[in-house]
Amino acid sequence: MPPPFRLALAYAPAAARADWLTLLTFEHRLSQAARSAREPMLGQIRLTWWRDRLGEPASANPRGEPLLARLADWGVGRQALAALVDGWEAVLIHAAPGDAVREAFIGGHCAACQALAAKIGAPQGRVEAAAVAWASHEYNSLYRLAGQVPRKPTGWRRLPRGLRPLGVLAVLSDPRGSGAGRVLRAGLVGLFGL
Repeated sequence: MPPPFRLALAYAPAAARADWLTLLTFEHRLSQAARSAREPMLGQIRLTWWRDRLGEPASANPRGEPLLARLADWGVGRQALAALVDGWEAVLIHAAPGDAVREAFIGGHCAACQALAAKIGAPQGRVEAAAVAWASHEYNSLYRLAGQVPRKPTGWRRLPRGLRPLGVLAVLSDPRGSGAGRVLRAGLVGLFGL
């Protein structure tokens, strides 16, 4: 798991830590499937496998995949995670950035974060803005759009404790400022929701 994910996970409250670990592990697996595929078709096969598993009842999932076992109790949130698969698939099959790819990628991250918020019983109010901030910076780094800093989404500060890892990810993925400054801001968001 990448260091920013590990740092974000450190700020998850104990009651939500397992669900955050599941989401971040799932995000990492999809990222690896999309980024490491030598041929787009092979990456699509992996992503389609995940989409198919999320679309069937948890009881029908094959045994032996620990991540699927952890996703078993996500209920309707499993369907929302399919949007995250769609976002990574859009990145995989489009070599160049575009509005449709951006919309799928950011929309998938928003749906996944909203599903997590529902699962842990956190208010939905600021989830979308924080997820947009995180996903926008990730999208720009995927396509090396360093000069295109997105308009900073507002309204995601003061996140409830259960959602502070999302704020940490949003701060850490922001390319503006020094690395040390981002880590300090991420710590403040993680501790106080600032």
